[in-house]
Amino acid sequence: MGCWPVWRQASAATVTGVAVFGTAPIWRAAPLISAAAVLASAGLMATAAALARDERQRGTSVLFGLVGLAWAVGWLDNWHAGPFPLLAYVIGPCCVLLGALAVRRGLAVVLAVWLLAARCGMALTSDSSRFGYGPDAWWPTLRSDDALYQRFSAAFWTCAAVLATVGLVLVARRVGRTPRLDRWMLAPLTACLGIVGVIAAAWIPWRLFTAGATTPPVLVAAQSVGLLLVPVGAFASAARRLLARLAVVDLTMLQLAAAREEIRRQLMTERRRIERDLHDGVQQRLVALTLRLAAAEQSLDPAGRSLVAQARLEVHTSLRELRDLVHGIYPAALSGGLRPALSDLAEALPLPVVLDVPDLRWAPGVEATAFFVVAEALTNTMKHAGATTARVRVRVAGRRLRVEVADDGNGRVDPAAGAGLAGLKERLIAVGGDLTVGGGDDGARLVADIPLC
Repeated sequence: MGCWPVWRQASAATVTGVAVFGTAPIWRAAPLISAAAVLASAGLMATAAALARDERQRGTSVLFGLVGLAWAVGWLDNWHAGPFPLLAYVIGPCCVLLGALAVRRGLAVVLAVWLLAARCGMALTSDSSRFGYGPDAWWPTLRSDDALYQRFSAAFWTCAAVLATVGLVLVARRVGRTPRLDRWMLAPLTACLGIVGVIAAAWIPWRLFTAGATTPPVLVAAQSVGLLLVPVGAFASAARRLLARLAVVDLTMLQLAAAREEIRRQLMTERRRIERDLHDGVQQRLVALTLRLAAAEQSLDPAGRSLVAQARLEVHTSLRELRDLVHGIYPAALSGGLRPALSDLAEALPLPVVLDVPDLRWAPGVEATAFFVVAEALTNTMKHAGATTARVRVRVAGRRLRVEVADDGNGRVDPAAGAGLAGLKERLIAVGGDLTVGGGDDGARLVADIPLC
């Protein structure tokens, strides 16, 4: 996945550091709550950094980052002096508001004015002692009025209740409209958001009807654990999405492999059909034409016989080229396997050929390619090498079939000089194979590697 940019690492470290600093005064008294708070901030920032890698999720990434920041700042009220209580009091609740922005932004902006205005009104109509802060705490008291404070508090928590309710409804509607596969991939995140909603359903009404009371530790812990579940659910959903994509890729590869085998089967069937048509049609006509020319030759004068002899030679050459073409499509001798086919090929040559070929079967395309390699190599040996003997060795090397043809000739081999070897190399490259040709004082050596699949 690569490394996060420096600025993302710095942002995640800064927000996590704020959470650690804010919970420092209560680490000994409430270690589990403190740990959950810090982990929630770190998890939210990690989720923001992960989402930022996808251009389509940049907006959501920013929201996750802001929620993590607001949550971390909310814990600064544990320091009962300086600007920290005020920052926590005003900015801390924004994490709920920012979370709602991801669902319906227009509505969240309207509720933001309500929520923040009520929160500021609460701060302006109270003093720091109401919340147990020290006299050194910065607090913008305009008028300490308990009745007015209670009205602002009721407005604030009513807004929070509306925000939570609307958020849950919109999330439920969005999940209901999501396609089944996407719903499955988002199930962990949806479940975690549902848990957060249940916690909010218990926490917000309690605050609404018990204004001024201290939040019980169990609800504080539930808030931290609930928010910690959001990045956990996000990462679990991302993992499900990745697994789904991998499954699609695997299925596609299987389908491609099956299609490739089917194409190979169709090609082999078509090759054999062409071979049979050529053998039963054009080849037989050429043979019959050769016999007629031989019969006609006996009744002609010397000049006519000379012309007929030339015609017979042309027909014989055409017949040989046709047979080569038929064999180039698919050697009929391979019906019994590579070893019998190479044995027949070697026996037809005036040059002794030593064969070291296992009596095994491979895919038709592999056997045909190996046969053409040996045939071309031995043809080159007969024409150019001046050899007295040749050796053919076939063996399996990993996932490839290695074919080696060597002779004791003059070793003068240039793969670029002959059309046969050049065509053979192109044939091997087309099937993903490779051809190596070399020569020396002890003769020439040709090695072909043919993929087995």
